[in-house]
Amino acid sequence: MITVQPGLIAGEVNRILAAHQRKHKLPVQYKIGPDPSSIDSCMIGGVVANNSSGMCCGVSQNTYHTLKDMRIVLVDGTVLDTADPASCAAFLNSHRGLVDGVVALAARVQADKELTALIRRKFAIKCTTGYSLNALVDFPVDSPIEIIKHLMIGSEGTLGFVSQATYNTVPEWPHKASAFIVFPDVRAACRASAVLRNETAVDAVELFDRASLRECEADDAMTSLASIAEVQRALQRSGLPLGAKAAVPQTLAAYPFFEDAKKTKVLWD
Repeated sequence: MITVQPGLIAGEVNRILAAHQRKHKLPVQYKIGPDPSSIDSCMIGGVVANNSSGMCCGVSQNTYHTLKDMRIVLVDGTVLDTADPASCAAFLNSHRGLVDGVVALAARVQADKELTALIRRKFAIKCTTGYSLNALVDFPVDSPIEIIKHLMIGSEGTLGFVSQATYNTVPEWPHKASAFIVFPDVRAACRASAVLRNETAVDAVELFDRASLRECEADDAMTSLASIAEVQRALQRSGLPLGAKAAVPQTLAAYPFFEDAKKTKVLWD
């Protein structure tokens, strides 16, 4: 875990965690879950306020799912520290009306099975910014502090000010590899993504449409990694289906994977 204040840059948090691992010679390095492309400029306050995720963390490691506690300043000046039992008890007593309203809303939503299923389905998809309505179904009605805490995430500061946040950190795996692969069309890319998700140990796949690829073609850092022709030749060697070819065994053996940290950063950023 790590506790941080809102003005700290998210990338700096990870650098602090990395330094801690080196100093104490720990076997595993950790980082915060969200990994937005703006991680070296965005601040923790914004990361919490818009439920930042990122290219690799997806849904499971976004702010909503990895934030343990927060200190909230409400519009009336009340400070709620969800890590402090005394603060929580005082809040439950002083803001009984607000708490009862949240509990009643959660109870009403949870009683509607169709609505509950819809919320769960929608929030299983990667999204950022907007009220975390899934908090109304993810926690029992007898846990109002948990509901309120998670409603704050993604609310863009409209429900209160987050003056401190505690994250459950996640492992920063030391060995990684990334590849940039061009497919003949979006359907083929989607089919490959499904295979990667269901049959391999791949953690993240990002799909680029043609408009996105045009931007990549204009990026010197991207074009220096591998030419389109080189990637297409690798695809041909791999046996993956291209265009209207009949389905054949799909393999990643011939793909140009990069393990160099600078090159993989170019791919994901």
